[in-house]
Amino acid sequence: MHCAVFVRAALAPLVRGVRATRVKSGIYGSAGNKGSLAVRFELMRTSLCALCVHLESGTGKAEQRIAQLSAALHCFDDAQPRGPAVLEHDVVAIAGDLNVRLDLPAGSDADDHLR
Repeated sequence: MHCAVFVRAALAPLVRGVRATRVKSGIYGSAGNKGSLAVRFELMRTSLCALCVHLESGTGKAEQRIAQLSAALHCFDDAQPRGPAVLEHDVVAIAGDLNVRLDLPAGSDADDHLR
């Protein structure tokens, strides 16, 4: 997995406190095929966090996905120096493969639910 944060050259001198961490949640928490990467920093006096996730796939694995997302949201809890948790930042961007499934009533057309 990769997580990249791009900053305009003119703003680069204003970036402070860049920290990154990862959470492996693939094969018994040891493989890197599933999990999350997070990058946090301050731009001027605004804290930002980019969280990239790749959660468990498959029908019937919603509980595993929720647990993996929870672990991702707490990935900075033990970080040193201590800073804000993911959701405590002023700006948070969460992206990636959430592997979310939508349940629609049998026989329904998805377009009917988008209106």
